[in-house]
Amino acid sequence: NTAVGYKSLYSNTTGHDNTANGVQSLYFNTTGSDNTTNGNYSLYSNTTGSQNTANSSYSLYANTTGNYNTAYGYRTLRYATSTLGITAIGYNSGVGQTNVSDYNSTQDTYMTFLGYQASRSNAVSSSTTLTNGTAIGYNATVGASNSLVLGGTGSYAVNVGIGTTSPYAQLSVERLSTTGTLISGDTLTGFTGNLLDIKVASTSKFTVDYAGNITTGGTLSLTGLGRNMIITTDASGNLVSSSTPTAAAYFA
Repeated sequence: NTAVGYKSLYSNTTGHDNTANGVQSLYFNTTGSDNTTNGNYSLYSNTTGSQNTANSSYSLYANTTGNYNTAYGYRTLRYATSTLGITAIGYNSGVGQTNVSDYNSTQDTYMTFLGYQASRSNAVSSSTTLTNGTAIGYNATVGASNSLVLGGTGSYAVNVGIGTTSPYAQLSVERLSTTGTLISGDTLTGFTGNLLDIKVASTSKFTVDYAGNITTGGTLSLTGLGRNMIITTDASGNLVSSSTPTAAAYFA
């Protein structure tokens, strides 16, 4: 073990291969091993947790038994006690934007928090373990397992751009090429859900089902369709409008 700083590794008994840099870093460690700290009071409460990295003051301060965590930044994962495999980078990441405890990641597993105060959502109790979730950006929060969130909500919301440096919508996709496909989706054989479902206030307004059937919650307007014209298909099966209707029913 290597201990540099006032009372660093102060309580160690059989823990091995630890490096503690900073005042009272790894202070309560007893049997935890392979931990690395760099900052005052980092991994201060750790007892048996192993293979953790805490860089900056008060990072992983409350950790006792958590393993495989990585914390970079002041107060990152400050209240984590038994987390597993968490990566938190940025001031207060894994802690959140206020003193509301439910922002704090305390027992989550395999989560990633990247950015200033990126954390779990306070809409989910911190006593509920989240796993495999990611929050990226200033005040970004994630409230469900197996989820990835880009940016925050409300005044912290961001526009996301793919292929552009200046996204003009919540999601902007650009392809500076005259060939290829802009957006593509595919499903397994036997899929019976919707390929597309656009909603307003949780009510579907435009859907395309697995068979390609379109359902709208309003009026479907087609460019080029005028009076005394009919919608039909051409020889290739493309939807077209005709000014010389021959069917019994047409738009007039």
